[in-house]
Amino acid sequence: MHYGDRKGHDAPLWKDFLQEVHQTDNAMVFGLGDYLDFTRTTYRPLIQNVWGEDEKVKDEWDTMLMETYVYPFADIVRKYCPSFSKKCAGFVEGNHHGTLLSKQFSNGHTSTEEICHLLGIDYLGLSAWIRLTKYRSLSTERTCASNNLNVVLNHSTSSSGTLPASLALAMRS
Repeated sequence: MHYGDRKGHDAPLWKDFLQEVHQTDNAMVFGLGDYLDFTRTTYRPLIQNVWGEDEKVKDEWDTMLMETYVYPFADIVRKYCPSFSKKCAGFVEGNHHGTLLSKQFSNGHTSTEEICHLLGIDYLGLSAWIRLTKYRSLSTERTCASNNLNVVLNHSTSSSGTLPASLALAMRS
């Protein structure tokens, strides 16, 4: 979604998507990263060299990121899709998360984990393997599994397998 990017985030399309998910009975959402548009993870070490390890500055950035991006993102999801937590399988990490000066907030979470916490959805880490099973049923009891769908979720910042979020690494794991 790259929420917060004035050129890359289409707010009306995001709102329409959320409303469609809410109105569709069997909708299922898989989060594939980059929910917020913040500094790429690869830029952070260079910026951190300039800013240093000042804990007060880190806390100020944490607060700014929460108030500018995380809370508004969660509020929009809740407003246009109250059923989101029931329809979302979870969020995997992208490469525009966290804080500017560190990989995590002072509480040890990334911005993705904070969003998941606020929305009541599962945080799935850098990659996830999800198996969806369709059951045949009579009345309210499941009688037998009829079909399985395996889904690999990964933002895949690299296909070389050298970065923690690479699809090649996720597949090997």
